[in-house]
Amino acid sequence: MMHAGRRRADGAVTLWMALLAAVLHGCGGSSGSSGPSTPSAANTPTVTPTPVRFTGNYAGIVGLSGGQTGTVALVVRSDETASGTFTISGGGVVALTGFVALSNGNFSTSGQLANASGPPTNVTVSGTLPSTSAGEGFLFVQIGTTFFSGTINAGTVPFPTRTPTTTPTPSPTVTPTATQTTS
Repeated sequence: MMHAGRRRADGAVTLWMALLAAVLHGCGGSSGSSGPSTPSAANTPTVTPTPVRFTGNYAGIVGLSGGQTGTVALVVRSDETASGTFTISGGGVVALTGFVALSNGNFSTSGQLANASGPPTNVTVSGTLPSTSAGEGFLFVQIGTTFFSGTINAGTVPFPTRTPTTTPTPSPTVTPTATQTTS
C-alpha cells in the first residue's frame, strides 16, 4: 500500500514539473529564455494624435442690419480652445472665448456686447472653419435674438463679403425695315 501511495506522489511531482517546464518555456518566446517578452510592433497600441489642421488665425465677416458689418478675429489653439474679438462697424467690440472641435472645425464662441441703455447683450459666434487654407467656412452670429450669417477664412484678413451681381438684360435689337416709295 505504501508503495502505491508513493507512486502517486511521484507521478504528481512529475506532472507538476512537466507543467512548470512548459509554462517557463512558453513565456520566453522562441529564444527559450524564461524572462519577460518585449513588446513588438504588432502588439504595441497606436496612439493617434488629435489633428491640428484647424489651429491658427481666422478672420470672418458678416453683414448686419442697418448697413453695418461685423468682423471676427479668432485664434484657435491645439487644446481646442478659441478666443478673439467680434467688432461691429460703427462701434462695439466683443471679447470672445469658446471651443473648436479640431476633428471637423466646428466652433462656438461667445461674449457680451456692452449696452449703454441697459444690460449687456449676449453674442454668439459659431460655425465651421474652412478645411483648407484657401477655402471659406460658415459663420453664424447671434446678437441677442437676431441671427446673421457670413464667411470665415484662414488668416488675419477676412475675404470680402460676396454680393450677388445682376446680369444686365440685353436691350431689344432694332431691325431696320425697308420703306418703299411710289412715284
